[in-house]
Amino acid sequence: MDRDWGSKPGSGGAASAQNEAIDRRERLRRLALETIDLAKDPYFMRNHLGSYECKLCLTLHNNEGNYLAHTQGKRHQTNLAKRAAREAKDAPGQPQPHKRKLSLRKTDTLFPHFLGFSLCFQTLLIRVFGFKIF
Repeated sequence: MDRDWGSKPGSGGAASAQNEAIDRRERLRRLALETIDLAKDPYFMRNHLGSYECKLCLTLHNNEGNYLAHTQGKRHQTNLAKRAAREAKDAPGQPQPHKRKLSLRKTDTLFPHFLGFSLCFQTLLIRVFGFKIF
């Protein structure tokens, strides 16, 4: 009977599609775990039920392989891009050196300077506010 389905006698029969899929997933999981260290992943978390969560996307995963597949997926990648853009926007830029602004101010007719305009240097005031404890 085995010869009818493409296997030789004594070989144990052909593997079913389900067994092949299980073996493929296991090989991919082992390969991914070798290349990616989940201990260093800031979004990887194991919950009290034994499943895994992605803190960034708030998704639940049954095993590490499923989580690793999720990290390569579209949803996780777009959430990473959104977070990077938000952090870049919220991060303070490099402090600029203090520059004096030069502005033209309309003058009175009593003191005509340079065709009715005078040059004024405006400096920026930095104030520190705080609380006094009595």
